[in-house]
Amino acid sequence: MPARSIAQVALLVVVQACFVRFACAFFVPDAYDQDMIAALKKAPGLVLFCDDRRPAVCAQAKSVYGQVGKAFAKHKDVAIVYTQCDGSHAGCVRYQVKDLPALRWIPKGGDPVEAEQLMMDLRPNFLISEVETRTGLMGEKAPPTQALTVALDRDNFDQIVMDPKRDVFVDFYAPWCQHCKALKPKFEDIARIFAPEKHVVIAMLDAEANKDIGKKYNVRGYPTLLLFKRGEEKQVVKFEGARQLPQLIEFLNEHVGAHYAADGSLTERSGVALDLSLIVADFIKDGALDTEAAAKVKELMQDSGDSEHGSFEYYAHLLDKLVSRGRSFLELEHERLRKMFTEAGTGIAENQLNHARRRINILESIRDEL
Repeated sequence: MPARSIAQVALLVVVQACFVRFACAFFVPDAYDQDMIAALKKAPGLVLFCDDRRPAVCAQAKSVYGQVGKAFAKHKDVAIVYTQCDGSHAGCVRYQVKDLPALRWIPKGGDPVEAEQLMMDLRPNFLISEVETRTGLMGEKAPPTQALTVALDRDNFDQIVMDPKRDVFVDFYAPWCQHCKALKPKFEDIARIFAPEKHVVIAMLDAEANKDIGKKYNVRGYPTLLLFKRGEEKQVVKFEGARQLPQLIEFLNEHVGAHYAADGSLTERSGVALDLSLIVADFIKDGALDTEAAAKVKELMQDSGDSEHGSFEYYAHLLDKLVSRGRSFLELEHERLRKMFTEAGTGIAENQLNHARRRINILESIRDEL
């Protein structure tokens, strides 16, 4: 194993001191194998294995991991670990990591048998949500101005873009292209706007450095924008409109089933998955609001094609609440969320209001079907 530099030792001392004194998350930014194993003995962890031979992807991954670590800075019950390996390091062997980069959720104790392979998705809020789901902890979401685009290269292109559960909008660009440079902030804007849509990925590929991919998809000029639509047979749709925010939003709304206004603000249909609303409404109308019936409805929801919808978890949450509290929960929840808007002047963050707005839309869409 290579010797650590003075800087690496100092960094680990600072980070480990943070664990003890401030009870923050176990964020290990440059973990050697023993550091990772030690951290996972103390807490469950989200671990990203990366390969420094892919600098663009790993640089983005490390930056994102810093954001995830900060999101759980108030908690000491989870480890956020970033480690580089070439496949032969003990950590990679222990957790059977072969294709890099790789994302694993590892339970407390670090048992390799219990390690769960996760989809590679380097959006900060997606990773924060993954940790929240598995731990019950609440992290601080990344600020809305943060870039959420995913960096692609030939090694991760198929893994991300060809995922049948994802709509992936790819900007094929060249570093020297002035039009590409002008488009980049707009692409980051749509990544921020569509971040709640878990099935939507906004990605960028340096087509000059990955010419084989550009050739495969007939990329002849820069920038070229292609949408790879969900499904086992990935349909590719080329964006042909003006490269302005309203046109980009309209294009994605049409093809991915989202509902955003031309300026990126929410509409009355934002957050709504109509098929899921119909399923929940039928559950209420049937009147058998018990656990067994809810389990069958959840299976139906999983099979509806909307299991990757950004609001799926809230629909499932509604089912559980309807079972435990009855049909009246629908109106009580609606009233509670509406009240947030009347108190918006008291310091409620915009992202919280948008979150509530989506839930209100869902509740009203269900109510409209009753």
